[in-house]
Amino acid sequence: MKTIIAIPAYNCAPQLPRVLAALDAGRAASVQEVWVVDNGSTDGTAEVAVEHAANWGNLRVFRNRRNVNLGGTYKTVFLKAREARATHVVILHGDDQARAEEAYDLIAYAAAGGPQTVLGSRFGRGSRLHGYDLKRIFGNRVLNAIYSVCTFRALTDLGSGLNLFALADLDPRSYLRFGDRLSFNYELILDLIRRRVDFRYEPITWREEDQVSNARNVRVFSEGLGILARWRFRHDPWGPVAPASDYELGSTGMTEPLQIVLPMAELGQRFRATSETQPKPLIEVDGGPMFRKALDSLTAAGIRGDVTAIIRAELQRDHGLGTALRAASPDLRVVELAAPTGGAAETVLAAPLDPERPLLIMDCDIAFESPGYASELARATAGGADGVLLSFPSSDPRYSFAATDDNGRVVRTAEKVAISRNALMGVYFFRRAGEFQECAREVVEAAQAGDVTESYLSLVYNRMLSRGSTVRLARGTFYCFGTPEELASYRETGLPVG
Repeated sequence: MKTIIAIPAYNCAPQLPRVLAALDAGRAASVQEVWVVDNGSTDGTAEVAVEHAANWGNLRVFRNRRNVNLGGTYKTVFLKAREARATHVVILHGDDQARAEEAYDLIAYAAAGGPQTVLGSRFGRGSRLHGYDLKRIFGNRVLNAIYSVCTFRALTDLGSGLNLFALADLDPRSYLRFGDRLSFNYELILDLIRRRVDFRYEPITWREEDQVSNARNVRVFSEGLGILARWRFRHDPWGPVAPASDYELGSTGMTEPLQIVLPMAELGQRFRATSETQPKPLIEVDGGPMFRKALDSLTAAGIRGDVTAIIRAELQRDHGLGTALRAASPDLRVVELAAPTGGAAETVLAAPLDPERPLLIMDCDIAFESPGYASELARATAGGADGVLLSFPSSDPRYSFAATDDNGRVVRTAEKVAISRNALMGVYFFRRAGEFQECAREVVEAAQAGDVTESYLSLVYNRMLSRGSTVRLARGTFYCFGTPEELASYRETGLPVG
């Protein structure tokens, strides 16, 4: 079995951490992936999921491209799971009413043989209800009984929030014709019966903590009767087939591996004038190569990604820099440049980037500590900002700087001019690499025209701001080894800058 646990979630920010805790990252390693599918929440549900993803090896967070209701979310999950070549999908609602850990029981039932679609039942023998409204229990049991009589099949639940579906039992030509409403599950079960698919019920635990209006329940009950009548008395009870493109999932990006780029195209002339013989990124700092200090900072902050280093070809030819980088970090990709560039922004443009994925650029001669940095990136990738800069307090004009408004949003950046005490570390995040590429090209053109002295990365953010993009500022502790003097100071004291 290749199983995906999919969690549809709409405004479930308070409940989702409990659902994920019950699933347990360790036990979840036994399934192919766990997906949180946000359906246009306004309470930060996606951001909560992304923050948890840093501690999971197989948790991904998606967003429906529009709010498609619960039934539409089922469709997006089924289609995406087929694309991922899964065999089974567990649908677990994100509102923490089902006991999430019982998902593994459904998987075990299917793995033991017999019917591969296993539906959770709140009203069958052995089920456990806690706090469920008596009127709702009565209404569900009546509807279950009516469906059972009309289908000649014992149906003990028409739509619990915990079900396991074998994808081989589902037909897109059928479910793409169903409505997107809460009653989607009614149509799905009726279609399984029509196509003579074998399925079984297993008892589950259900606790009701957020009672919804009975008027809504009456509407759903009425819809259920209408669906059953059409199924029973019409030859073709469903609507037209909706295009699958209406149900495409969009990723939040942060649960995809970050694109991390380390620009290393400078020759390190100041170190060449000292007794150091290694290329700058390989100079020893705390027992390892300098560039590893940068990457270790990201790891300590809970940030992972695909790393690309951009170097001068002559440093590979004369010093084997690229070979040494790959030896120290085997998954690292190296891009060699035949000629110097006009600055770091131009250097990074040489990296092969997916324009729709997030991008993080980091100088190779620094390190940082920032416990809240990963959370800032999570909020940004979930739509809270288009860029994030990492800062420390200083007014030393050798650094770049960011000025902010009263809400902490960046309004301007400057290079080597202290427009604030928000000095920038050399860690640059972009929610979309494509926006970086567009704005970086403008900065490169300005440098080539002589409007700015160099294509500095900090200046890319001014171009973004002029477009109306939002840039946030994160804070942390900064360590720098960029010059012989800075490295000597760090080796002597081990202290951060400032």
